[in-house]
Amino acid sequence: MKIIEKMTPTDLAELRQRSDTNRQDEVLTQQVQDIIATVQKRVTKR
Repeated sequence: MKIIEKMTPTDLAELRQRSDTNRQDEVLTQQVQDIIATVQKRVTKR
């Protein structure tokens, strides 16, 4: 991982932002999956 040594603080900030966005995406994806599962259960009950 020698690349990190050459990174500027700006590069690191961008990476940090990107990983935050990825985390938010994962949470959103999980929420969407939960909603789909809930809807499927409701449809199955009818």
